[in-house]
Amino acid sequence: MKKLVGGSFLVAVCATVLTFSPAAFGGGGQHYPNGAEDCFCGAAPPPGWHIVNYLLYYDANKMDTPAGEMDIDLNLRADVFRVIYSSDKKILGGNYLCHLFIPYMNVDFDTIGYSESNFADPIIDPFIIAWHGKTYHAVAGLDIYVPIGKYDENSPINLVGKNFWTFEPIFAVTGIYETGWSWSLKLMYDFNTKNNEFFNPMTGMHSDLEPGDEFHFDYSLDYAVSSKVRLGACGYYYKQVDDDEIDGIDVLDDKGEVFAVGPVFMYSPSKNLHLVAKAQFEVETENRPEGNAFWFKIIYSF
Repeated sequence: MKKLVGGSFLVAVCATVLTFSPAAFGGGGQHYPNGAEDCFCGAAPPPGWHIVNYLLYYDANKMDTPAGEMDIDLNLRADVFRVIYSSDKKILGGNYLCHLFIPYMNVDFDTIGYSESNFADPIIDPFIIAWHGKTYHAVAGLDIYVPIGKYDENSPINLVGKNFWTFEPIFAVTGIYETGWSWSLKLMYDFNTKNNEFFNPMTGMHSDLEPGDEFHFDYSLDYAVSSKVRLGACGYYYKQVDDDEIDGIDVLDDKGEVFAVGPVFMYSPSKNLHLVAKAQFEVETENRPEGNAFWFKIIYSF
């Protein structure tokens, strides 16, 4: 199979590494905002309705590319509203759940004069199963990213909407101990469909872009310093597994990889309300921006 050399392709326009990512993060589809989940992400909420509001600020001033490191000026702000319905119905020994995410994003990429504020692709999962035990809890499902967010087919840079579907099997597990310690791990693998309206900056024409598969996980380790406060560490790891393809031709040297770590703080003033604040610092990157993410999360149960 013929292959494009990723280094020359990515340097052809400023930060074209971003072109393949709706969130501006390297190759692959990168629909999922890395690091969104943390404490107790494998322990599903009890039967009833629940809402989660995620607030994210991400900024980066450098990027790793196959041609070397370059200076950039990128910041992203997002407000993601999530609705969860948890049922007492049992399936395969676990509780049935479903959820919906509605994200709104603002991206300023001053390096190339790009700015966009609009709704991004929503996420649905109509079938989730959650298992509960004395110490360990687990959740399994299939998140589906629906490509109806803002997308401009005549622009080589689209950092809000993606114009392709992503099917993301998830498995999350949490261990909660009487000593006050807990840990959580959310594993994900992304299968991306084809974007048939990708504006190729190399040709000035539309092409078929198929982002490569991706493996990634969020993690946390925390301790209950009181009945209402937990402190710990959290972060994420992301690795693109397959090459992107443009019109069936592999793009080499564009596989993204990143590892991040930082502190997490959780405050629970009541059993129905939980507040989470965290910072995540990217310490190892490849073919991606390297920056810092700051989150504030509100969880409320009815």
